[in-house]
Amino acid sequence: MSPRHDRGPESDLSGPLGMLLADVDRAVAQNQATSPPWEQLQAFIKTSRARRRRRLVLVLASVVLLVAGLVTVQERVFGPGRAEPTPSTDRPVGMDGVRGNLADDEAWVTGLRQYVTGHDVLAAALEGSTYEPGAPAADPATDVKVEYTSRLGGWLVAEVSGVWPAKPGTPYRVALYGPAGSSPQELATGAFSPREKKRSVRPTRYTQDNVLPGLRNDAWIGLDAAIYLISDDPVDMVLQEPPTIAADGTVTQHSRRVEGRDGVYEVGIDQPGTYALVSGKSQGGYQDFVSEVAQVVPDQVAPAPARGGDALPYSRLEDIAASTWKAARQPYSSGTWQLLAAEPGTATKTQDRALAGVLTLPGGARVLAAGHVSAPYGSSEGGPHAKLDTARILPSGGDDELSVAWRYHRDPAGGGVSDELSGTAALGPAGTVTVEWDGDGGTSTSAAANTLARTDRTDVSRVRFLDTSGVELGSATVLEPDASRWSIDDEEAGGRFASSPGWLLPEVREGLAGY
Repeated sequence: MSPRHDRGPESDLSGPLGMLLADVDRAVAQNQATSPPWEQLQAFIKTSRARRRRRLVLVLASVVLLVAGLVTVQERVFGPGRAEPTPSTDRPVGMDGVRGNLADDEAWVTGLRQYVTGHDVLAAALEGSTYEPGAPAADPATDVKVEYTSRLGGWLVAEVSGVWPAKPGTPYRVALYGPAGSSPQELATGAFSPREKKRSVRPTRYTQDNVLPGLRNDAWIGLDAAIYLISDDPVDMVLQEPPTIAADGTVTQHSRRVEGRDGVYEVGIDQPGTYALVSGKSQGGYQDFVSEVAQVVPDQVAPAPARGGDALPYSRLEDIAASTWKAARQPYSSGTWQLLAAEPGTATKTQDRALAGVLTLPGGARVLAAGHVSAPYGSSEGGPHAKLDTARILPSGGDDELSVAWRYHRDPAGGGVSDELSGTAALGPAGTVTVEWDGDGGTSTSAAANTLARTDRTDVSRVRFLDTSGVELGSATVLEPDASRWSIDDEEAGGRFASSPGWLLPEVREGLAGY
């Protein structure tokens, strides 16, 4: 029988006993005997046990050294008792309390704070001098803080507070703004208020409207729009974007929620158009702003009437064209405004002249605009102006079938809008030579010049358009001059509306945030 022990895969012998038996097997294999050499075996067992003890001591010593080494490395790299570094919460002096997306730019914040400490930016704001942020101060400002600074689109904006020589003893908050990349001394001063006054929810905007003539240089031209609100309390903020007007005249509104961070709600706009930042129903919570130069350029206005007659100067059409774009809340840089017809003759302070035009948008939809030329404007104001009385959205199509009838107000010589109706006008489709007026006072007719006619009657409710044979080409219900007389109620104007959005087409006003 073999002296070897059975220790196959299923054997449960392990550890020191297993190693001892392995030594026994090797020894027996080398010294075969007919009977067990018990004295030799006992001596061998003692020797094997001593050898195993020495091996175990060496292994334990190695483990202790390895653990000690790991603890040493951990303490040196990670710190005592931690497996990762502890981030520092200390901020450099002057950086605490700064809000905005540039709040962590230490070099910028420090430079801005140092500059406004040595320059009386409050004096510049009080004087309305927006060309430079302030002259060097004889005495440095005290208690200076950079409360907010951000880059929004092409703008760099900031709000600083402190006590300046212009108002000693009273901390003030002053807004600064300029093109992105400006140094502190290149920023212009904006709004200001006592620092202790609770912040309102009236958004602060910077657009092309803020680019004054003295600031119009290469760095300022072409800036888009930035608007922000800093509130101590949570605000439900919505950005209203320009609507889309499809070729069939369907209006789709676009708005999105503006999420706040540390009480700051901010938006930078790089697309042209009329926007509004709306902060619920609160005081001053509606602020319109335009992310482009708020004016129509001459190339976008066609002053030669499509129905015939003499062309009008651009200066006379600029107001009605701009009002048409505004009513649709479409970018001034899109579309073309075409004069359709204008009543012959010269407008006087006692007699206005009717005219109509059409704005064709890039998508094909059109806005038919009806108005009148008013003469209470002196030469210093550019002479007679055309004012928008009403307008409506139409799908894409040809202009020959366009027709509209409307009433208009008399414009007082002192400016403004009168409640007194001046007359009724009507533009018929191509081929119209006579307009028939129908109202409480009966029926009357007027000859049309280039498809346009006017009457002093203010009772007309419906008109018919006739050709040379007296055949009716169409008819129209008389529209009220909502655009010329519309304004926000005084109570609302002094309340949540920080700006007047002006008259809007009903389809555009519907669904607009803030209404």
